[in-house]
Amino acid sequence: MKQLNTRTLQEVRQSVAALRSDPLHKQSLSEAIAELSAEFQRSTGIVPTSKIQLQKSLDHEQNIAIYRIVQESLTNICKYAAATEVNIEIVQSPIHLQVIVEDNGKGFDVSQNTTGFGLQGMQERVLAVMGRLEIITAPGRGCRVEVVLPTEVNRPDLLEP
Repeated sequence: MKQLNTRTLQEVRQSVAALRSDPLHKQSLSEAIAELSAEFQRSTGIVPTSKIQLQKSLDHEQNIAIYRIVQESLTNICKYAAATEVNIEIVQSPIHLQVIVEDNGKGFDVSQNTTGFGLQGMQERVLAVMGRLEIITAPGRGCRVEVVLPTEVNRPDLLEP
């Protein structure tokens, strides 16, 4: 029991350290997402399709938020979705940036997902950069994580659907 507690504490410390560190490691967002996609492919055998169109650079906080949201989405797909297809889109327009991670997996009932920290963490990250998060899913219908962030600072009015 003592060994289990020690190992669990070490794992928690490693997780916290990983969350605090800079996940981009001096890479561009596109390079970091490509690396995440390659890791996802190695662990699942699924080759995600990606479309990344960034006209101008984002601030560091936005880059990290987007990276972590894509990372959490892929983690959830790997753990729960039983998907065979995954699509990642990051498209920037003059007024907003849209991030979509979509799968064809088994989906879930959002109102029944109350125990995990993943979706809650995504929501907190999106709010920290003045964005909007929408999870579109239902049992048997896959899942679509959609994030919209303003590209012009202090313009949350640009996020209205």
